[in-house]
Amino acid sequence: ILKCWDTREIEKFYDQNRLVRKDLLKNAHGLWDIISDHQKKCDYMIIEDLTASLSGSEKEKSFKRLREIIQYDMEIRCLVKEQLKTGDDITEFLFGRPLVETIDTFGIRIKKKQGKFIIGLEP
Repeated sequence: ILKCWDTREIEKFYDQNRLVRKDLLKNAHGLWDIISDHQKKCDYMIIEDLTASLSGSEKEKSFKRLREIIQYDMEIRCLVKEQLKTGDDITEFLFGRPLVETIDTFGIRIKKKQGKFIIGLEP
C-alpha cells in the first residue's frame, strides 16, 4: 500500500491501531506521568501565546515565563538522564527535541551567559 506517488491507500490505515509512546512505556512506573506533565508545561501553544505577548504590556512577565519553561525542560531532561542512567537519545524519544533547539521557530533566540539564559526576539 506504500506508493510514494499515491498515498491514499496508506492514509486509510494511518490512524488505525498505531503504536504510540504510551504503549511502549505503560510498564515504566511513573514515567508516563512525567512525560505528560512535561507535555503540559512545555506545550508549543503556551509558547506561541507567550511569544505573541512579547510586544505588549506583559513583555517582562512573558519573558520570565519562557525562561521558566526552558529551564524546566532542561532540568527534567537532566533528571531523567541521571535517574535512568541514559543519554540524550532517550530523552528526545521521551520529550521530543529540547526547547533550546526548537524555540527559534517562534522567533526567539537564546544565549547562555554566565550560567543564565538570555532570551530575546530575533532581529
